[in-house]
Amino acid sequence: MPSVQARFAHTTSSRSQVEGSSSAPVLLMVSGGADSSALTLLAATSQLDLEDGRGCAPIAKERLHILHVNHGLRGASAQADEEFVLELASHFGIVFHVAHVDVARLAAQKTLSGEKNIENVGRMVRYKVAFELIKKLCQQTHTRVQDARILTAHTASDRVETFFLNATKGSALSGLCSIPRRRSIIVRPLLDTTHEELCDMLTQHGMTWCEDQTNHDTHYARAYMRHVIVPKLKQKNPHLIERICSTCDILRDENNYMDNVARRHLESLIRRKTESVLVLDALRLSSEDVALARRMVRLALMQMACDIRLDTAHIEAILRCVAAGIGSLSLANSLSVRVEHGMLFIRLTTHKEALRPAWMRVPGTFSCTRNAVPYTLAARVYACPAHMQPEDFAQKLSQRTQGTHIVCDAEKLGFALDSRPSLQGAMLWVDSAQPADVMCPFGMSGRSKKISDLLNEAHIPLEERPLIPIVRQAPEGKIVWVASIRSDERFRCTPRTTVMLELSFTPAK
Repeated sequence: MPSVQARFAHTTSSRSQVEGSSSAPVLLMVSGGADSSALTLLAATSQLDLEDGRGCAPIAKERLHILHVNHGLRGASAQADEEFVLELASHFGIVFHVAHVDVARLAAQKTLSGEKNIENVGRMVRYKVAFELIKKLCQQTHTRVQDARILTAHTASDRVETFFLNATKGSALSGLCSIPRRRSIIVRPLLDTTHEELCDMLTQHGMTWCEDQTNHDTHYARAYMRHVIVPKLKQKNPHLIERICSTCDILRDENNYMDNVARRHLESLIRRKTESVLVLDALRLSSEDVALARRMVRLALMQMACDIRLDTAHIEAILRCVAAGIGSLSLANSLSVRVEHGMLFIRLTTHKEALRPAWMRVPGTFSCTRNAVPYTLAARVYACPAHMQPEDFAQKLSQRTQGTHIVCDAEKLGFALDSRPSLQGAMLWVDSAQPADVMCPFGMSGRSKKISDLLNEAHIPLEERPLIPIVRQAPEGKIVWVASIRSDERFRCTPRTTVMLELSFTPAK
């Protein structure tokens, strides 16, 4: 968040502070329309603020690149746009890049995060191509990606349209902030200029531009807002654009401040975070003020999928699950949300993990992963310590390791130290829980219990249960240990135990 001094003092950063950004590539997103053509003119001949600390400044020609994405939606018109942008780039001596993408096919197949709206898919494709290209250019120029810039030609007019579009469909404060000036390396330097002003500028320079006829089709929500609603409102208030843009700036400052508060609260609720799962304390979240809780959930989802598009209904549905203490739903970007056992689990379902059944040698190890964290299941056989009773040794080992290590009577499993050949080829079978699995849990005096009930009592989330190793005598044999959960009573140590089998399940070192 900027301070009052930073926002209103108009101080200029020293050259040494921004020196490192002066050679990184600047990629102009150019469709051929009036706004992006004006962006090209200004970047090549005037000054723009790249939000790099230098304020409005000329951009070195060797830094500039133009990207045009042909969506393949308008046939000959699309080809004409591409040729126009190529000529524009040639006129200003800027390197030209073009990408051809079948947006209609991607939308039909829901290839990009399940999105099927053609306009949304087109936008996602453009940014995806732009980021891939900027990374490639940074490698070629030996510059940092964070110093590069992707410039789009969004204007004050776009900003007002987006404000009203979000307001009419229902939006949180973040949506009413409309289009930001900067997000990561994406910068929109024309947000203080209207579309009409850019058209006038191009006309004064004797430049033409392409007109996409679909922009005038009021069947589309944005075109309806642009050509019907906004003009009527401007009749009532000629300063509408200026006033709404000022409102958006104020809302963005306040939204960013509240996000910082919510981010600090969110950190205190995180119980586990890996590449594929984020776990929050749902009980504490349920007691938070609802305005803060909404932001915390949104920020948590964005940690797992930074480009996810959310609306109020998603957040409200998740908070209803939190309030009920149970529930689940699926979101875009391969995210799933589940509330159970007092925790809120946010999972990236593209990270499919599976435990591969296999034999484990004794002594030996078995490797697997759980929530993208590598684990090692290990087995070894040794004589019972002479100075301790077997039951006491087993109990203290389990308590000391909080259940990650257990010992069984090795001879009950057919393993013995006094007969070395018995350990040659000794193995245990490791797989995941099966629907009909039962065991005789330690401490239940020989009574049987379903494995599913044990996992439920241990508060193991449904998605994680297939990742819990089940150690058996054989593929169809008795269960020896549900790793880190419970061992089987039938293999417990007794006063007559002389040889022990130790099993452990710990994060790999």
